[in-house]
Amino acid sequence: MTGINLTEALTRAFGETAFMSGISLLAAVTVGGALGLLLYATGSPLFIQNRLVNQAAGMVINVVRSIPFLILLVLLSPLSKAVVQTSIVPTAVVIPLVIAAVAFYARLADVSFSEWNQGVVVAAIATVAGKGSDILIFLLPYALPTLYTLLIQPTTNSVEAAVL
Repeated sequence: MTGINLTEALTRAFGETAFMSGISLLAAVTVGGALGLLLYATGSPLFIQNRLVNQAAGMVINVVRSIPFLILLVLLSPLSKAVVQTSIVPTAVVIPLVIAAVAFYARLADVSFSEWNQGVVVAAIATVAGKGSDILIFLLPYALPTLYTLLIQPTTNSVEAAVL
């Protein structure tokens, strides 16, 4: 009777999990953060207010966020199969995982940017050159601690729940 090498199986599973989590985390922070910034900038009269873009992006993000992950996984399996040529390997799962993570983090980033006092934002706009530099010089550095906390806290809660 041949047995399964548990150490080898766990090592492989850990590597696959780290791969899927790492790719989705990187995509969530970069693409989701940019989408959250777009939502904030297009929703704020202080920056590039564009109601159509804001509502369209917000609607897409809300729809994706409201779909349970297993259903999203099934819905996106044809896309995964077209990209990866299969729908059952960890690489194929990355696609729906990235889409779900990007939508989730985009909304968190939007909330993080929105929590600033409007008076402080107006004062910052008055002191720097243009709206683009306002975002880079003022908004991003001051929002980074909140964005970092919003990124780490769900992971910490998941680990704590798994341990308990």
